[in-house]
Amino acid sequence: MFPAIFVWSGAAAAVGWFLYLVSSRKGAVIFVGDSQACIVSQLTTDKNPSRAFLEGETNADVEIRVTCKIGSRVADWNKKIDAVKIDKGDTVFVFLGSNEFDNQPDPTTIVRSILRRGARPIWIGPPRIRGGEGRAPAFIAEKLRKLGVAFFDSRKLDLQQSDGVHPTPEEANRWRAAVLSAAGMGE
Repeated sequence: MFPAIFVWSGAAAAVGWFLYLVSSRKGAVIFVGDSQACIVSQLTTDKNPSRAFLEGETNADVEIRVTCKIGSRVADWNKKIDAVKIDKGDTVFVFLGSNEFDNQPDPTTIVRSILRRGARPIWIGPPRIRGGEGRAPAFIAEKLRKLGVAFFDSRKLDLQQSDGVHPTPEEANRWRAAVLSAAGMGE
């Protein structure tokens, strides 16, 4: 089990709302990925808390687990994903692509690891980075389409980012709501 270092920031009402949205799920809700996963899952709102993998969980009715690493890339997760606790029936939100926005990272290893364990992967593409579209989102989306895995194109949300990369806290809430809704976990 992960150490209990899950840090909720923001109003308690927002936390309750988030837990309400996902409480109908049978399996755990898991966030993995780069700094975007840390921020959207609310493990941290600090854009650079650590270069180590951060892990946490809640003690809520629905199990919510987070493993994220600031600055991580798909290649990092190709090596790490098998160590993440993922069980049959879990929904795994993968936030990767922001740190290789103009490259062509292959999501296949990560997705196959999640599928092999009977979980449902949903890849959350990066938002626009400093206003650009990037090559990674389209490349990842095409690979996932061939694997029959959902891709959420975050660029369509046109998120406000004070640093050009990470959403503001309000926009992180909007992003999370859109992702959960697209996954059938919204209101």
